[in-house]
Amino acid sequence: MPTPDATTPQAKGFRRAVSELDAKQAEAIMVRGQSPRF
Repeated sequence: MPTPDATTPQAKGFRRAVSELDAKQAEAIMVRGQSPRF
């Protein structure tokens, strides 16, 4: 699989989606850390 060009809109959208995913994951981890039962 060739490396995607960072300047292409597709790559930008992909990177933005990954960033949002990471943010949600980090938020979920923090919430999980605050509530042990969850």
